[in-house]
Amino acid sequence: MEERSSGKVLAYFSLMNDKVSLNEFENKTEFNRFRKHHFANEKRIKSYPAAKIGRFAVDISARGLHIGSLLLNFIKYFFKGKNKTGCRFITVDAYINAIPFYKKYEFKELTISDKDDEHTRALIFDLKQLDKK
Repeated sequence: MEERSSGKVLAYFSLMNDKVSLNEFENKTEFNRFRKHHFANEKRIKSYPAAKIGRFAVDISARGLHIGSLLLNFIKYFFKGKNKTGCRFITVDAYINAIPFYKKYEFKELTISDKDDEHTRALIFDLKQLDKK
């Protein structure tokens, strides 16, 4: 029996250019800690290129099918393998209820400065982590 597509969008994402910069941290000390943690030779620049996940959603009817996992892994490996933007990080302003999903895929809080925000938190994934896998 042939099934026909309903034309319904099950999931989508959008990407944009971003940067991780000194301005996002509460103070220079916090930024320096971030820099030392991610860069062995501590490159002394005030911002690092990143790709930002602008929108990311899976329709309720498709939940449990792991479409979100597939898309997030696609995004990670797309930038790792075909990184034409030269970015080192993927960032996202995650809604509070989506934070566990991103943490499951090794995203971490970028700073502590937005910890009291009721709606979103800035999260970051270091593409260098994929070298370890």
